[in-house]
Amino acid sequence: MPWLTACGVEGWTRPFSRRPSQRLLEKREEQPFLGSSLRSGNKVTPVRYAIVIENAGSNYSAYVPDLPGCIATGETIAETERLIREAIEFHLEGLRADGTPIPPQSSRVDYVEVAA
Repeated sequence: MPWLTACGVEGWTRPFSRRPSQRLLEKREEQPFLGSSLRSGNKVTPVRYAIVIENAGSNYSAYVPDLPGCIATGETIAETERLIREAIEFHLEGLRADGTPIPPQSSRVDYVEVAA
């Protein structure tokens, strides 16, 4: 079984031996935001996490400030956005499986203008 070291928290890793189902992929494409959802019993509440995408020279990298260790890299911005969405889902799935509370979205993203 292959192992990935993505979405680790302080060295924590989880085995990843399956691909997301087609239904899950279709559901993700319907979502108008980069984020995930919180489940409370049968109720699903959409959440939005801020992401940061950086040009890393020969590729792009992304991380989620509210989910330490949740990262993704891709060759294009679009691919990186898709992969970080999958990483968020995977990260939250791991937290749920471990019985760890899902962190609330608390980061705020904005731009400021300064004289350069």
